Amino acid sequence: MSSGGIDQISFLPNEDVAAVLHSLREARFAWIAEEIEDAIRHGKVVEKEEVLGKSNKATKFEDIVPLLDHEQEQLLLQTLRHYFVALPEVWRSIQEELPNVLQNSKLNVTIVPPGTDVSPLELFSDKYEAVTQRLNIAIEKARLRPERDLDIRAED
Repeated sequence: MSSGGIDQISFLPNEDVAAVLHSLREARFAWIAEEIEDAIRHGKVVEKEEVLGKSNKATKFEDIVPLLDHEQEQLLLQTLRHYFVALPEVWRSIQEELPNVLQNSKLNVTIVPPGTDVSPLELFSDKYEAVTQRLNIAIEKARLRPERDLDIRAED
């Protein structure tokens, strides 16, 4: 029992989501994988109703349950879209506006994890747009077919 009197509940990602999380970690996007995995571990809160005793009076309560497979996959796809499609779109808008303010026509964003000596990871590079468009198409296809196995490969 935790200090709050509630057991610590932790759920695991399904096999397909776990494979994508592994790929994210290998591609130096561990922080995105952790965000998705944390959301899956915490499950979701649902309202339940239970009849107790002979009174047949229902008692409502909240319970934490795991995300269903398709909910995990939707969470994964939404998070990927947020980071790899929506944010680059925002960045393009910022790039269009900031040069007027900063007198700099080309801005770049790079990430280097603190305390490491790895080479910087450049976000939103010029070649990124083509990949982003394909990823967005793949995510949309997978989002529209939640009952099918997760396959987010874009068609060429």
